[in-house]
Amino acid sequence: MSDALPDHIIYDIMLLIPVKSLLRFRGLDRQWCEVISSRQFPMDHLKRHKFRKSSHCVVTYSWSATAITLYPADTGVLHKLDLPISDADGRHGEFIIRSSCHGILCATLGRGHSTSVFLWNPVTRRCREVPLGTPGWESRHRYHTCNAKYALGFDPTTYDYKVVRMTSTRDTRRPNREIIIQSVKSGVWRKVEDETPYMPIERAVAVDGYLYWLAKDVQDTYAVLEFDLAEEKLTLVPCPPDASKKNSLHEKIRLSLLGCGASVRIVRFELEDEIQWRLKVVWLLGGDSGTWSDVSGWYRAALDGSLPGWGRPPGFPSKLAVTLEEAHHLLHCESLVSPCHLT
Repeated sequence: MSDALPDHIIYDIMLLIPVKSLLRFRGLDRQWCEVISSRQFPMDHLKRHKFRKSSHCVVTYSWSATAITLYPADTGVLHKLDLPISDADGRHGEFIIRSSCHGILCATLGRGHSTSVFLWNPVTRRCREVPLGTPGWESRHRYHTCNAKYALGFDPTTYDYKVVRMTSTRDTRRPNREIIIQSVKSGVWRKVEDETPYMPIERAVAVDGYLYWLAKDVQDTYAVLEFDLAEEKLTLVPCPPDASKKNSLHEKIRLSLLGCGASVRIVRFELEDEIQWRLKVVWLLGGDSGTWSDVSGWYRAALDGSLPGWGRPPGFPSKLAVTLEEAHHLLHCESLVSPCHLT
């Protein structure tokens, strides 16, 4: 690479450089391009940057839109990106972003059995379709109205990414769920046994080999579903008592599950004056204990201010308040990891 410095020193220096700068460097030197585009460098770079605020952005999108917006935490400048799939490709339907893991967005196009799953890095613009394949057995929801949740997570024990599909019937009287998981490396789907009577109500959060969903049962009691990607096992984590209280006519609340770095948080919003959601309490999930700690004091600045329409969860830029209420928001870590290098 250079006569002045050993290659390993230059490698370490490159690990300190932000993603967007590295993308520009690819055109300056052939060897730099080979390193940046390799399989190992993006993962080494991610380890250095995934806990830094400057590496995070907010993804804002609408199901009816043809683009998403990236709001980086470091610059505060909005970037609009065209979606990787359009009607010109002969595919139709809603393009829905399901989850984020290692800088890769898991998205779906279409509905029901015509659904296609895509892994997309919006920073590098690389996209890859994940073949759904044939599980080898008939889904019991095949001919029934159902709701499917998709998520992408990373199994550190096998160094493999996995796509999880959780399908449930819309019959709230007798909830019925089915979970299948696919290894991105092998492309093989497996069925996961599950008897938990809780249904996910929002997208998954991927943290350290686990996927988490905020969920409800038929009595509208909140809980968190924790899926171990190595063991391929689903467990139930009760929410803090104050968070899981049922809504009443006099108290409108909104809970949101947020993954920040290596931690999982529940954020409680309360509606005030019928026009503003105010962030009230933040709980942190503690390690393997399954217990929650009130860490609201860490976010006092956010708790003291009201934001119109949606409110600001911890880790989100303050200007998120100007986005449309009907849009969807997702905290996302920028990276060089390519969907094409996951096998």
